[in-house]
Amino acid sequence: MAARFRWQEPTKNPLADGAGHEAVLDALLALRGHTTPEAIGAFLRPDPGALADPFLMADIGRAVDRLGLAHRRREAVAVFGDYDVDGLTSAALLCRALGGMGFTVRPYIPHRAREGYGLNTAALDRLAAEGVTLLIAVDCGIGNRVEIAHARALGVDTIVLDHHHVPPELPEAVAVVNPRRADCAYPYKDLAAVGVAYTLVRALVREGLAPDGRWREDEPELFGLLELVALGTVADVAPLTGENRVLVHWGLRGLRDTTHPGLIALCRVAGVDRARLRAWEIGYVLGPRLNAAGRVADPATAARLLLTDSEAEARELAAELDRLNRERQRELGRVLAEATAIVEAAGPPGDDHRLLQVDGAGWTAGVAGLVAGRLTERYGRPVLVLERGEAVSKGSARSIDGFNMVEALDACADLLDHYGGHAKAAGLTVPTARLPELRARLLGLAATQLSAEQLRPTLQLDLELPAAALSARTVRALDRLEPFGHGNPEPLLLLRGVRPLWAKTSGDGKHLLFALRAADGQTLRAVAFGQGERRDELARAPLVDLAGTLRCEWWQGEERLAFHVRDFRV
Repeated sequence: MAARFRWQEPTKNPLADGAGHEAVLDALLALRGHTTPEAIGAFLRPDPGALADPFLMADIGRAVDRLGLAHRRREAVAVFGDYDVDGLTSAALLCRALGGMGFTVRPYIPHRAREGYGLNTAALDRLAAEGVTLLIAVDCGIGNRVEIAHARALGVDTIVLDHHHVPPELPEAVAVVNPRRADCAYPYKDLAAVGVAYTLVRALVREGLAPDGRWREDEPELFGLLELVALGTVADVAPLTGENRVLVHWGLRGLRDTTHPGLIALCRVAGVDRARLRAWEIGYVLGPRLNAAGRVADPATAARLLLTDSEAEARELAAELDRLNRERQRELGRVLAEATAIVEAAGPPGDDHRLLQVDGAGWTAGVAGLVAGRLTERYGRPVLVLERGEAVSKGSARSIDGFNMVEALDACADLLDHYGGHAKAAGLTVPTARLPELRARLLGLAATQLSAEQLRPTLQLDLELPAAALSARTVRALDRLEPFGHGNPEPLLLLRGVRPLWAKTSGDGKHLLFALRAADGQTLRAVAFGQGERRDELARAPLVDLAGTLRCEWWQGEERLAFHVRDFRV
């Protein structure tokens, strides 16, 4: 049978059969454009000193000046964050930093179902009534012209820290800090919101706002904030290149040694060994638990975990987030099954359906983005998933290379109540009566922008791995390329002509398990997640090619070599 994906095999840097782990590392560095000693050194040893001058960021001087005034006047400051991990960590970072500088500051995280994304006038009314005179909108605000004008009328000034798509007209805030602004001189444009927040803190420190001198850029308090930067940046799938690589590299080091009760409790309840924590654990273990509160309940639970200094409270909050994550998994499974059934009922999507839009009453909008992501991965095309309401429908969209989702929504702005996001991910609110028109218009855009070839799911293989390089030493060499994620993916390796041994499925039948032998005779464990239905195909094959990643796993206190299979072909 054919492979599940179209394989783009490596064509550069072929390795000799006897090549070892150092040759593998050198080849992969070259493939990623790091060929000079200076470039290799900068990539393998990220330097916090390489971060750009924070005052290159447009409007950051205005933000610092307004915060300086608030500091002198002892104004009440509120940090209004989004309910996802990027927004939560941004709000927690600012509250921790500003609180340490002597500000009177409090977080505000909106409820997804009751308040929706971004600023809302009811929340602004409450904050103004409570005496707040300065609002910092982080991971939101760039599209809230009306709400920011409302705050201004209430006597509340607003600073916007955002990284989303910049609209043609900026809100009339005191400062709009977003590296994507056309007039922004900051050289790195792909910061997550938490990275923008950290840049503001660096600017405040440089201005010496803290009279007691505790918050210096070279002191542990400021450096310790990077654990939150790493959480938000990885969970928001920001590219792990440039400054993001520096921030996440050092943030992961901070997480492994953290003394923060909430983060310690979260790792413990999730079964994460902090000594071996990587970006993968943030993306697939810790991030989903922090996100779960906002998806199916109240995001304030996650915010409290990130801010608490109490070990007892941290344990309770972490246990609650773990419970909510299980609830989120059940709801995801239900909505995904129903959405998949809708797609399949219409027959496999062909070239004439280059975008999928599905909706359902009773679906939870909080898992719509996860469902859209799963469907995008399965069908290889942009997907919108919406919770259909009587008057208004809310949902999320995910996209593929070649189709900028937020620009597509720009072209449909007259049909939408609200939208925002990035090229690959967006959220939207639309009148239910206009769903058919939205689908027709987006299908037309996809038809003109996406070719049939772009709709074929593809695996880009980095390197063919010689049998001699199947070793723990190679894994340790690959680990030097960490952190892995968007923009710096884990190397996808090709093993050619492998004999599979003892093929079976996992207990639930979902996963395919087998073994293979390394050149030194060592037996490697191989697992193909989600491919249990292919057991007979593998068992009948005398030899197969494997595409996947090489790992070292810990089992009962011992390290063992494993290969995680993305796809195989007979």
